[in-house]
Amino acid sequence: MDATARGDSIDLPARFAIHRKVGSGAFGNVYDVVDRERDMRVALKTLERMDAMSLYRFKREFRELADIVHPNLVRLHELFCVDERWFFTMDLVHGTTLLEFLRPGAVGSDVPTMDLIDASATGEPAGGFDFAGLDEARLRACLPQLVAGVGALHAAGKLHRDLKPLNVIVDGAGRVVILDFGLVVDVRPDNVKDRFEVVGTPAYMSPEQAVGKAARAESDWYSVGVMLYEALTGRLPFAGSALRMLHLKRTSDPPNPMLAAPTRLADLAALSVRLLDRDPAARPKHPELQSLMAEWSSLDAPAPSSRAIGRISLVVPRQPMEFLVGRGQQLEQMHAAFARVVQGAGTMLRITGRSGMGKSAMVRHFVDSLSHSGQAVVLQGRCYECETVPYKALDSMVDALTRYLVTLPPDELSAIAPSDASPLVRLFPVLRRISAFSEQGREDGDADPREQRSRGFSALRQLIRRLGDRTLLVLWIDDLQWGDVDSAGFLAELFEPHDSPRMLLIASFRQEDVAKSRFLDVFLAHKPLDPSCFVDMEVGPLQDDEAEELASLLLGEQGVRISQPPSAIAAEAKGNPLFLLELVAHIKDVGRISTRPSSDQVVRLDDMLANHVGRLPAGARRLLQTVSLAARAIEIGVARRAAVLGSDVRECLDALRMARLVRTQGLRETDLIEPYHDRIRQVVVASLDAGATRDTHLALGQALEVFGRQDPETLAFHYLGAGAVDKAWTYSVAAADRAASALAFSRAADLYRDALSVCPRDEEFAVRVKLADALANAGRGGEASEAYLSALPIAPGGEGLELRRKAAESSLRVGRIDEGLALVHEGLARAGMRLAATPFRALLALLLRRVWLWLRGMGYRGQYTFDPTLLARIDMGWALAVGLSNSDAIRGAEVQTRTLLLALKAGEPMRIARSLAFEAAFLATAGMKNHARSTRLLAAASALATEIGQPYSLGWALVGASGVAYFEGRWKDCLVHTEAALAAFGPCAGAAWERTTARHYGVWALGYLGQVAEMARRVRALLKEAIDRGDLYSATDLRTFMSNVAWLVDDDVPGARQAIEDAMRSWSKSGFHVQHYYELYAYGQLDLYEGRAASAYDRVTATWPALRRSMLLQVQTVRLESLHLRARCCLALAEQQPDRRHELLAQSRAIARRMAREQGPWGAPTARLVMGAVHHLQGDSGRAASELRAAIDGFDLADMELFAAAARCCLCPMLEGDERARMQAHARDFMAAQTIRRPERWVAMLAPGYAPTARALLSEGNPSRDRGDNEPT
Repeated sequence: MDATARGDSIDLPARFAIHRKVGSGAFGNVYDVVDRERDMRVALKTLERMDAMSLYRFKREFRELADIVHPNLVRLHELFCVDERWFFTMDLVHGTTLLEFLRPGAVGSDVPTMDLIDASATGEPAGGFDFAGLDEARLRACLPQLVAGVGALHAAGKLHRDLKPLNVIVDGAGRVVILDFGLVVDVRPDNVKDRFEVVGTPAYMSPEQAVGKAARAESDWYSVGVMLYEALTGRLPFAGSALRMLHLKRTSDPPNPMLAAPTRLADLAALSVRLLDRDPAARPKHPELQSLMAEWSSLDAPAPSSRAIGRISLVVPRQPMEFLVGRGQQLEQMHAAFARVVQGAGTMLRITGRSGMGKSAMVRHFVDSLSHSGQAVVLQGRCYECETVPYKALDSMVDALTRYLVTLPPDELSAIAPSDASPLVRLFPVLRRISAFSEQGREDGDADPREQRSRGFSALRQLIRRLGDRTLLVLWIDDLQWGDVDSAGFLAELFEPHDSPRMLLIASFRQEDVAKSRFLDVFLAHKPLDPSCFVDMEVGPLQDDEAEELASLLLGEQGVRISQPPSAIAAEAKGNPLFLLELVAHIKDVGRISTRPSSDQVVRLDDMLANHVGRLPAGARRLLQTVSLAARAIEIGVARRAAVLGSDVRECLDALRMARLVRTQGLRETDLIEPYHDRIRQVVVASLDAGATRDTHLALGQALEVFGRQDPETLAFHYLGAGAVDKAWTYSVAAADRAASALAFSRAADLYRDALSVCPRDEEFAVRVKLADALANAGRGGEASEAYLSALPIAPGGEGLELRRKAAESSLRVGRIDEGLALVHEGLARAGMRLAATPFRALLALLLRRVWLWLRGMGYRGQYTFDPTLLARIDMGWALAVGLSNSDAIRGAEVQTRTLLLALKAGEPMRIARSLAFEAAFLATAGMKNHARSTRLLAAASALATEIGQPYSLGWALVGASGVAYFEGRWKDCLVHTEAALAAFGPCAGAAWERTTARHYGVWALGYLGQVAEMARRVRALLKEAIDRGDLYSATDLRTFMSNVAWLVDDDVPGARQAIEDAMRSWSKSGFHVQHYYELYAYGQLDLYEGRAASAYDRVTATWPALRRSMLLQVQTVRLESLHLRARCCLALAEQQPDRRHELLAQSRAIARRMAREQGPWGAPTARLVMGAVHHLQGDSGRAASELRAAIDGFDLADMELFAAAARCCLCPMLEGDERARMQAHARDFMAAQTIRRPERWVAMLAPGYAPTARALLSEGNPSRDRGDNEPT
């Protein structure tokens, strides 16, 4: 701490160095100090009287003016509380008081500011008029500025209440600056009590204030009249004691200067008389005063309504809109939350929205409606970015709470006072204004601070709870993105169930700051024990019709006529309320007014923004250009240096902040700054020419280096933009390497591409391979393959085979079968290997190799000898096995077994572990008959992976377990292993395909379990990722096969059909792959869903030979699925075509017998479901019911709830009484829980053959059912 002052001792943080004391008053002192952090001289005002009322007013003085910037109002900087000492900083204004400036040599006539009228205080003695001592030119130059400053204050909804010459300074340039806002108040309705305070300086106080009436704007104009009168005449209007002055003000008029004033001063004398009228309503209002000032040729200050950004006249209008448009849904949510409070439950509303969306206006409309109607006590608080005070998020709210509590009678205060208020008063000293609190004594200063805080928070919670028990309470804290961590925990835990207060807490904050605010990190991470207490709400753009309505209202309010319809302005603003306001103001300012329609007049947001930017002072414009080109939030200090600004940075910041062109996280050098909206960034960047762009990028790069901000990606961006090749190369490759190390592979790929543009020739091959590796690791296999091949022409000797292998593997893993196989054949030939020509030959080879594997055993050498040729063959085989496994399963299995044998021969543990796991999954495709062998292989793979200790090997063991569980029909086990595999692969590079495979197993397991709502959610998310990275394999699988029902959950038949078409459009047309079977399955189910039985039957019958030749029927799941699909087609067609029923039922019976012979948990119940339908269509309901009961039992044992529900629907018509009602309710509830919109269609798809009566049970009373043209026939 510094403790140096000339003649005074004061402790301040080391950031400030005292130069001298410049003034003192009843409540504190003002010092001229150096702000070392900002490298500028500022005025620092301290609070010396630490009573509760003085502290309340001190904070109010700062907060009421914090958002207002005007050339005629002193600019406030930051509010601090350090070691219980309160102070704030502001502009240091050098000059003389107004009276001394206007009447050189005059002696000030002010009496001190006081809280209550002191009868002993005296004013200036009476005397004659002295017009000769006035400098008329100075007065005519200063009065318009004084009017502008007071008008700006009023327009922001504030009253000064202590205007006098001592509080008005004229600086060396003749600028009038109003100071000392210690008595300032807000005019909002909830602040009436403060406006009734009898405070001020008697000589300048209005008559209505003196008798205890509420202060109003006319009261400040009266004080201006006194100053004008005094400047003109050299005397006060009234003299004597304070009591006598105030009595005379109420009962008589002052001596009239118009009777003696020279003709040249007649207008000024007349104005002073009007301003001193005893009737406030008769005094001139600001618009009239503004017009009078405009007539004077010496006017050199902007009017308060000016939009000139170079000299901001008004920052925050008191009421930017007198109306609220739209937001019906949000208001409904807020009223619902309030209704919970009425019913006795505490509730927190967390409201977020991007800057300019009007969230604060919306909440203000809501709370004002509650307050004005008397439904609730509303207390409003706010966080300020320019404050460094304890419990920042709570402090202003506690001030509002105090303001309310002082209005309560003593007995009510005693009833709600906390049992131990002393620690609460220690945390928030303003509460000492409440006698019931201050009388409890003072907290022990030696107590543990953490204990003090805990007890203080407990007391605050108790106070709020007791207050909520007595009245409906609404607390609103705005701008919480600037809150503090200490407050976050209190607010987040306020609604714990054991003593949750009965109130509505509204917490609003900017969406853009969620990732940047330490307060929001803690506040939003809190998981309440009772989630129903928390309601999250987002405020987005207005709907088109709402935006148009707002535009119409704003145009009408401003009296603006334009050729364009309001809809054009609304469309240009894209639903952003702030942009709508700015566009209308811009139209008015530039005079774009039309008396008749004109089609060539166009209002564009970009034009408005460009106009604003063009009118900025040079320094502010340069700062905005720097911040915009930075492309992300940067520190203010970096921006200042890059924009070549000095101590004028604060002035530039204020101009940009208050024009809403930038937003900041504070005002210190290390705080962040960025454009207020991306549209602003785009307009500014587009306005820069090439030379300015290069220079600004270079300045930003150099500034970042000077400040030690060595983020290589940011530096690479700027040096690339600057054309600084050497530094761009250095930082680009470093940024790409870092991103790859952090597993951010897509970002790494983008950065490697940047590096290639400035890469030295001798580094090109290495960078191209890194680019390809990053793309492969990101799962963007098509791009990766191209990148590997692009490195071939410059590859060193011996690298070509590995590049071809990686290119082939990348293509195959994302389903680019034709390209991948072309590369594979070339690579296999070079490695001395070949691929079976047909699936049948592959099956024969697979059987032979598995026999050899059984004879050989799983033994391998403990120490392997590095043989690059052998390892290359293993890796080539592995790439092919993996690539074919999800499209050409039989040939993939043959290559996999061959690769396992090679891995065992080599003895390399990682390659053995992954091949063992993969082999286990391939064996499981044959079903439960290979269960024992698959289990042994998995155990061996898991043991070896554990021994190696590599996450990748452990992940493969778990993927293998997931595959085995899936193929064996253990769906729940499959999900468990899938999640474990994803966790194991988390830190692994190059495991995109493995993660994708695990996720697909999980999706399909959910389908079998009947959890189609969750399956649909996952399908949508995974499909978007797959399309974004160009993964054809995933994008195909996720739109066909079982995944296609994700669209049918919502009854989106056209979407489901389009998904299949989109999926297969890009798939290989050669051969018959798994994906072609998936296409058949999806179309077949879709036809059944739509009631197109003939189409489904014909499609399956026509495709069956190709399916059989593909050898895919060797896979048990494919065999069972396809057999069941074929049986369903037969049954559905048998329902619709009775003349073919005998033939079709015979086919169905044969299929059911084949299915019943399959081992595993779900073959038998599926066969029973089919046989039940056969019996039902033959008229044997008894045997049908028996088969259905057996099917239900089997499906329940197999955890196949959706099939069980469908079977129950089919059984219900055969039952009566309670059993029928229970079974029907069970099926309906399950379908509803899965958000299935058309359950009767799902039954027709999964269990055809049971006649429409079964499906009618589900469609009865279904309000969401679409009775359109697609009704099943």
